[in-house]
Amino acid sequence: MAKKLTAKQQQFRKSLLAKIHQTPLYIQMDEEDYRDMLEANYGKRSAGALSISQLGLLLDYLHGKKASMIEMITPAQIKHIERTWSAKAKQPSMAGLRKFIGSNFGKTVISLKVISKKEANGIINMLNRLPVIR
Repeated sequence: MAKKLTAKQQQFRKSLLAKIHQTPLYIQMDEEDYRDMLEANYGKRSAGALSISQLGLLLDYLHGKKASMIEMITPAQIKHIERTWSAKAKQPSMAGLRKFIGSNFGKTVISLKVISKKEANGIINMLNRLPVIR
């Protein structure tokens, strides 16, 4: 973790970890399957390496409250992508943006809302590096 957590945040993090390890799904999971699941979703083999928000998503998933552990795009990211695309693109339409995402990220999207937060960061980084094409 990059930033230093406050004492309250550290305590909250510890409580999330404890709750994760007490869920019925975690208890019945094979250790290797659990670590593979973490690696596939977060790129980490231990819940101890996850952020507080990732731990919250993992806990919700293990309790059956979420169908996925993936953090989805935020409204701020959607707004940034749309504004940047509108300002820089030769074809500043949603269809043009979908085509751009498809050709650069290999993902067909109907709406930006189906993009993960991680994918959105990649799209934003690429858009920010683009020159104004108009």
